[in-house]
Amino acid sequence: MQKQIPLFITSVCLLLAGFYVSPTKALNLPVNQSLNTAKSASANQVIDTFRTGNLPPMSHWKWYYGKPDCELTPLAETIHDAVDKFVTKRKMRKKKKGWFTGDQTRFLRQDLITTKRNAVGPAMMDSPGIFSALGRIIEEADYEFDLLTFSMEHDSDPYKEILNALKKRLSLIYSTRPLPGKVFRIRIFANAISPFNIKGDERTIAKKLITPYMNLLKELNLDPKVVQIEVATHVHGARGAIHDKLGIVDGSYLHIGGANIQNKNNYDNPERDSAYILKGDIATQTMESFDTLWRKRRSYCKVTRENGKYLAVCELQKGDVVIDRDINILKPQYEKIGLADKGCIPMTILSKRKKGFLDKQSIINSYSQGLLAGMGAAKSHLKMTSPNLNSPHILTEILKGIKDRNIRYDILLPYKRNLTQVNNVRGFGSNELSLQRLRACSMRNNHGIFDNPEKRELLNPRWWVKVGEEKRDSGNGPGCYHIKYSSIDNEVAIIGSGNLDGQAMYHSSETSIVVNDPVIVKTWDSFIFTPEYERAVDAKVWQMETPKRWSWRSPKGWFGRYTNHFNFCKNLEYNNKY
Repeated sequence: MQKQIPLFITSVCLLLAGFYVSPTKALNLPVNQSLNTAKSASANQVIDTFRTGNLPPMSHWKWYYGKPDCELTPLAETIHDAVDKFVTKRKMRKKKKGWFTGDQTRFLRQDLITTKRNAVGPAMMDSPGIFSALGRIIEEADYEFDLLTFSMEHDSDPYKEILNALKKRLSLIYSTRPLPGKVFRIRIFANAISPFNIKGDERTIAKKLITPYMNLLKELNLDPKVVQIEVATHVHGARGAIHDKLGIVDGSYLHIGGANIQNKNNYDNPERDSAYILKGDIATQTMESFDTLWRKRRSYCKVTRENGKYLAVCELQKGDVVIDRDINILKPQYEKIGLADKGCIPMTILSKRKKGFLDKQSIINSYSQGLLAGMGAAKSHLKMTSPNLNSPHILTEILKGIKDRNIRYDILLPYKRNLTQVNNVRGFGSNELSLQRLRACSMRNNHGIFDNPEKRELLNPRWWVKVGEEKRDSGNGPGCYHIKYSSIDNEVAIIGSGNLDGQAMYHSSETSIVVNDPVIVKTWDSFIFTPEYERAVDAKVWQMETPKRWSWRSPKGWFGRYTNHFNFCKNLEYNNKY
């Protein structure tokens, strides 16, 4: 083990050298990670790309503003139209009652489905860079900080990073940076799994999460009526998770990706993951999508002060939450964030709410509609990666693309990831099983794929390999693979929380963003996807065995009913209507 230099001496040396160093002592982070000064991978890139922590202040970041008068490409327009058409139908359709009915749409303002007044900031890989970037935009907050995540653990390094960034910002409100508004709001919504779906756990977990923030207000002697902090949690069983991972500052900046605020992302050995910084109208539309979840919270905790004593008070929510927001963040402050006379990058939001029904594979949501529309409109090439790939709709679309339009699919997957979840009731199976299904279905009814060498070369799945290793990686622990990213025809990229599995398509809440700019797609491909894909090993899909329950006919029994529902393997078609 390398001998570590004392933190104080190292910090002073770096400061004298002109580097920016965050106050890691308050975070108690590992020295070898916390003192890596983040640098862009290439000075020629249009944006910064970071892999380590301690990002420079946001004022030093490189932003890409697109081209003047940008227009949607035909591919992006197809995705927008699919979501817009779905939202229109949803509004016209009568709301049905029942266990297996209703839709999962979360965001309904049609004027904000696709926006253009946007810019792209840094892209980050791995949690030191990911959460350092989130900390930097928090430090610039004046009115509100919203946080939505699938997993939040109060003793993790990412949690401490966020708390420390808020401390840095709030410590200045009575000195050099007073609040421009009457209040500063912090809203945190975290998901939590309860084996028996016990709703009472929501307040217990929320109180544990809000306690460090209460202590922060106490330490800074801040009035809870001025700095208002509320934490809500959503407890669920096997399905129906809140799976989004995003942070929003002042309705102007958006931090979105796949990383969770948990110990698996501690800085010494984090999951391989990615995140992105965007600003402009995209932050406003995502904030409104956040609001639709926040209004429906079932319980929450807040910080109060009585007779000089700070308290964490937890209450049941009665009715929908009324959101009283500062007028300055109803729209981005374009001049303040550098978008007064520039910024044109089309972005489309794909969001959905949770739905916990075990026997319903519904694509009645804008995420599924937008993703499938993009895959169906592809003309040449898709790059796709996710912790899990097993949605019957997506697998079928892959085979249809190869069969009908000669689409090339470069697919990167981890081997044996989340096996407990994907092999559970209605879990749709592992990544290996999905590749076996693709092979088996290419043989059905002589679809012209399995027996055609040129068609077979279009399907290129690979198993992810860790840096410095040669064999495929297995497992779910620290250091495992967790990136969610897709690009289509070098025209659009899809980033955010959405996986390529049945959970994301049918059950959990998600927020993903379609970014329509070839320059950004090329940059993200070269930083996020290509190095990981080139290091990976061939999955040898055409040499796999056909699983017994997939031998030339659809499986029987309750477990296999979804294959009959979609006519999966019969004619590569399914009912994509709702």
